[in-house]
Amino acid sequence: MPQPILFIETPRAGKFNHRFIVANGYTGGDTLLSKWASIARGHTEGWGFIAAFHEVTQPTTGRRAIEQLILAGINTDRLAGDQLTNIHTILSDRLTEVERLVMSVEWEQVGGIHHKLSALDDWYSDIPNNSKLPQQVWSEKSTENQHVSTTDLSKWWLIATGSLIAVMLLFVVYSKSVVFNQKYTTVTTSANILTTQLIVSQR
Repeated sequence: MPQPILFIETPRAGKFNHRFIVANGYTGGDTLLSKWASIARGHTEGWGFIAAFHEVTQPTTGRRAIEQLILAGINTDRLAGDQLTNIHTILSDRLTEVERLVMSVEWEQVGGIHHKLSALDDWYSDIPNNSKLPQQVWSEKSTENQHVSTTDLSKWWLIATGSLIAVMLLFVVYSKSVVFNQKYTTVTTSANILTTQLIVSQR
């Protein structure tokens, strides 16, 4: 089973914008990096990964984008709470050094979307008990289930909230209708009584 992957996704790779920096020992492909980066983006923990990220400015566009340092391919469910916190702290501290690594690469000379640097091997070595980390192989099915538990739940929450608001509006309209009908009935009854009294008095 392959070991966990420690890598950087940066949006500051010169004219190419988004590129990856990996350890020298990385043997996987670009697709795997893209998948892990996509599921981790904007999150500090999830199925199979722990990450640290910050927003940076792309030199070529001036736009703000997320730059992240990701430890992927680990079974986070089998890590103790203090282990998760410790690893996340280590990754967060390393974010301050990411810019130096990104700027040290001559991106126009890189063939492909990832570049290998030995610094990532050193950073991985700094993670306590890295050789004993519970591993997690990429699974399309598992990541689909994760999206169901986050994106879809948010979607259903919005639908439920919208439905509740609609019911409340209908109740308000119904209540006003009932009050109006009661007032109309009262006025009509009073008018009928008055009419009857007038007819009787004329007789």
